[in-house]
Amino acid sequence: MTSQTRTSPMTGSVCGGGVGQYRANVIGRLGKGVAMNKLRTLADVLRQAGFARITGLFLVFYLLCSTAVWLSDPATLTFGDGLWFSFETVSTIGFGDIPAETPVARAITVVLSVISIFYIAMLTGVAVNYCNTLIKMRQKDTMARFMDDLEHLEELDRDELADLSRRVREYRRRQR
Repeated sequence: MTSQTRTSPMTGSVCGGGVGQYRANVIGRLGKGVAMNKLRTLADVLRQAGFARITGLFLVFYLLCSTAVWLSDPATLTFGDGLWFSFETVSTIGFGDIPAETPVARAITVVLSVISIFYIAMLTGVAVNYCNTLIKMRQKDTMARFMDDLEHLEELDRDELADLSRRVREYRRRQR
């Protein structure tokens, strides 16, 4: 293989046109998969957290609480009022247009409030975990590109060597 061609670590195919063309080919292929990779990562994070099961249980609990609020005073409340009251409680809006007047409705409000706080905390945790996973993936990709440049040092031109040197200095500065 000449210095103008290189085997792609992604596909095993030979890329002609030097290092710059090689990078353009790799970046082009990587760019197409970035969105799918992020969606796949999100799905993995949600699955690891048990998000579907917990959300399903939360929705069942929400509907049960809405029904219980409605049944606590069916003469003045509709099922829609029970749903609205539960939504106000879960979202902490609390307009006050439907008050919890019966002891049952008040007890349900307390329990639903506590459960919804835990559910929202779980949502926050899932979002943080997703962001941390993306950061780790980005760091891994950066290190892979850096290692690729080091493996093919003799093929780099003066500008690419200067860029590599700058990146090493930045990396060392961040590690302190």
